[in-house]
Amino acid sequence: MIFHICSKAEQVAGVANAFYKGVEGLVLLHIALDKLQVEVRWEEVGEEVYPHIYGPINLDAVVEVEDFEVG
Repeated sequence: MIFHICSKAEQVAGVANAFYKGVEGLVLLHIALDKLQVEVRWEEVGEEVYPHIYGPINLDAVVEVEDFEVG
């Protein structure tokens, strides 16, 4: 199953530990927002603001892919 959660760099660890602790096989995509061809909305979730991508992520917007281990 594929899940997408977007966050700013400084939010990644907190989000990953909250939702994906113990999950294996995760990858972290570094996305250049200025290259996305779909809408990005900055929306409040609790007390923070997160980017939400509305549509498929075009591959040329992905500038780096790395294996990601939560914890």
